[in-house]
Amino acid sequence: SGALIDMQGMSCDFCHGKAHKGMAEMADNLWNVSSEKILKLFEREEFKDYGFTITGHSLGAGVASLLNIKCHVEELVGTRSVKCFVFAPPPVFCLHEDEERSQNITSSIQKAIADCVCYIHDNDCIPFLSVTFIRRLAYVLDAVDNKTQLMWPLQRFKIFWELQDIPQDIIESVKKTRKENLQRSLVEGESPLVAPARIVVWMIKNVDDNTFTGIGCKPETLRDLNIFVNQDMVTDHLPEQYENALDFLCN
Repeated sequence: SGALIDMQGMSCDFCHGKAHKGMAEMADNLWNVSSEKILKLFEREEFKDYGFTITGHSLGAGVASLLNIKCHVEELVGTRSVKCFVFAPPPVFCLHEDEERSQNITSSIQKAIADCVCYIHDNDCIPFLSVTFIRRLAYVLDAVDNKTQLMWPLQRFKIFWELQDIPQDIIESVKKTRKENLQRSLVEGESPLVAPARIVVWMIKNVDDNTFTGIGCKPETLRDLNIFVNQDMVTDHLPEQYENALDFLCN
């Protein structure tokens, strides 16, 4: 199931880099079961000039971005153009920093990344779900818990619904923990994964008039951020939210 794939978040070797284990296996399996039909279609005369475009949302986006790398590195569709567009992908890939690769392999991976565009909708939490981000969130939650153990339930209620300001000592504790998180060593099986794309288009919703602003950034920029816990972190992940944002920005 999708949940079981998501839970296999430790990294494994994949195309001369490290990848999300569950999604790397799914990318391999997807090509194994579909490659015969795809390659047979490409043999037809009417499709001789066609390229290959891969897309997906959420778990499918993570798998699509890894399949994009696999197509480039292993030349699965020969010299055809391969493009990838992914929506709400979790962090799934990074290169081995100390591995020696041939120039051809390095160029193939760079080409795969250049041919991929990633989209994130507002406060969607899925693009920040990796072992690293979840560890950071756990440390932050622990810091908050240590400061609120003796807090009255009514005060917690008021803070949650923004009827009362967050006490300054909690804010300072969270800031301190976030700085410490950036300095923590990786645990066994953890890698600094990112979305393997040329650019991330972050579609920010303007709540006052329901319009959107598109902001472009490098995937590596997201690596130093955190999971933003808020009321919209799950609903902003829904496909229709991405459709609405893209429809506004394209028009």
